[in-house]
Amino acid sequence: MAVNAPVVIYDTSLNKQAYLPLAFDVAYELRANEVGRAWFSIPLDDPHIHEVTELRYAELFDGDSRVEMFRILKSWKGRDARSEYVRFECEHVLGTLMDDEFDDTFNAGSVSGTSQAITDILAEQGTGRWTKGTCAFSESYLYEWERGTSILKALLDVPKRFQEGYFWTFDTTSYPWTINLIAPPSSVTAYIDYGRNLKSIEREMDMTGLVTKLYPHGSGSGTDQVGITSEEPSSHEYITNNTGTYGTIVHHWTDQRYQTEAELYTAAVEKLAVLSVPKYTYKIAAADLYQLTQESIDDFDIGTLVTVNDEGLDIDVDVRVMGIRKGDVTGSPGEVQYELANKGEEFDLSEKLESNDLSGVSIANIPGGSVGSLPSTPTDAGLYISSSYLGYHNGSSWATYMGDDGRLYASDGTYYFDFNPVAGTLSIKISSIDISADSNVVDTAQIVDGAVTNAKIDSLSVSKLTAGTVDAQTITLAETTGSAIRQGKDSFADTDPGFWLGYAASSSLFSIGNATNYMKWTGTDLLVKGSITGDISADLNMSGHALYNCTDLRGGTGAATNTLNLDTNEWLGEDANTYLLLDKDAGSLRWAGDGTVYAGSGLTLQSGGDFTIQYDSGSYALELQTTLDSGSHTSVHGYLVCKDSGGTTCYIPVTT
Repeated sequence: MAVNAPVVIYDTSLNKQAYLPLAFDVAYELRANEVGRAWFSIPLDDPHIHEVTELRYAELFDGDSRVEMFRILKSWKGRDARSEYVRFECEHVLGTLMDDEFDDTFNAGSVSGTSQAITDILAEQGTGRWTKGTCAFSESYLYEWERGTSILKALLDVPKRFQEGYFWTFDTTSYPWTINLIAPPSSVTAYIDYGRNLKSIEREMDMTGLVTKLYPHGSGSGTDQVGITSEEPSSHEYITNNTGTYGTIVHHWTDQRYQTEAELYTAAVEKLAVLSVPKYTYKIAAADLYQLTQESIDDFDIGTLVTVNDEGLDIDVDVRVMGIRKGDVTGSPGEVQYELANKGEEFDLSEKLESNDLSGVSIANIPGGSVGSLPSTPTDAGLYISSSYLGYHNGSSWATYMGDDGRLYASDGTYYFDFNPVAGTLSIKISSIDISADSNVVDTAQIVDGAVTNAKIDSLSVSKLTAGTVDAQTITLAETTGSAIRQGKDSFADTDPGFWLGYAASSSLFSIGNATNYMKWTGTDLLVKGSITGDISADLNMSGHALYNCTDLRGGTGAATNTLNLDTNEWLGEDANTYLLLDKDAGSLRWAGDGTVYAGSGLTLQSGGDFTIQYDSGSYALELQTTLDSGSHTSVHGYLVCKDSGGTTCYIPVTT
């Protein structure tokens, strides 16, 4: 954006008021994660001097490049060889967040995460100058600030607990202004090289925070806390680096975000790679070539990763821009000073060691309450600790509570656990219970009266039930293969003595008996093997089905009468004189209806060339022959021959 002045003035409502083309000694200093500063002077007789007053805003330009928006804080008059002038001192508009302070104890963060914490803090502005933009982090720290803490301090406190780098960036080209919390860029985009744009360089080495032996600790606590022994090649609880150069400097590092040993080990190796080398800070005077080249390799912003090369000092490092200072954008536009470092303030362990994760805890003695009861309700949500109890209150009720009297309480408003040792009571309301252990879940239980209502028991062993009865109205088995009531048998196919009634192969099955004698229902057939004795008091209806593989089928009370004998010679009759006999030995079918046996007349079965079944009673006859009668009977394979009372013969042909 090209402008005709290095400074543009805005009123407190961000309305543009004046350009200051006569401004001189325009300077600025920007530092990572801090409020930047700026200075400029104008002649005492500048026609726009009445527009330049404290608390108005000054937009600074470095040539054609916009620097930032600042707020005017101070002014003083001076004189030099050139003229009388007024000098103004400004701060970056980020400083406007110091205009507001918390009226009372303020909490933010916890499970709501970093982004929500920033939103909640900015919501406390009296005038909404700033809004949240990008947030690259989702940490779950709980924060608390005392009454009188400025919004700016609270905001800058948020990422100071992070175990990784961060940068605050801003967009002040539109209003409300936007603040972003980003991760450091990981790619080198700019270069400083001796003989090109490097004028002078100083390197400062700082051993503060140096660590060569790191003990990482992940989520959990005590013996359950995640460590690295399964991932570290020698099964150590620690890792080392540069101990030969700097000796052994121990640090225990805990980060509850890491749930597995593999994740923790990888993070620890990366962290120690940074901690095990000293902090190097480079103060560089350089030529600002960007105004000439407009190339990205000459463009330096806070957080930019820069390669610095000086062969004479044997320096070739990638470091990050932590500060930029320009003394006179109008008089010496090509001169700039940079502060670069291989580590930012996020690796300053001194502050990490002094802080803890209890900053969101309210230490207070809440009045009210008595032994065996919960204290009176606090007015604010938060974690409370007193000399006699610890508890988390959600703003309307206690969510968790532990007291020095042994009281233990937890509730989400619907389900709860309340143990009161003073009253000797335990009250529990839950939706389900899941108890698992290798052994001895309950060693001994004494239950006076027990009632199980609408519950499920997957496995129940009653080996101690040696007496008494099981009296149930209904036992319902699931239609699942293997569901059964059984004794002596493990399955339907088991031939051991016993019984099995259950479900398998998509059918309800039953088996009782042993391998020799049994009764089985297969789902479609009833199989019986063994003697059947007793009385059948009703008809046995086998309509449409056959009875076979029988030795005898008898009626009456014995073997002599009303018998269908299916033994040696199959016969049907009332007794030995009245029967229909198929004589297998004689090859004949005989009928004795009047006590006399007929073998060749009456009813005859013949075999030979002609196969004839003939019934002859006087002048009536019915005959089946397989040999055709000579004459006109052709195209048939047999015929029925019958005679009427007059002796007339009739033929009924049998064709294919």
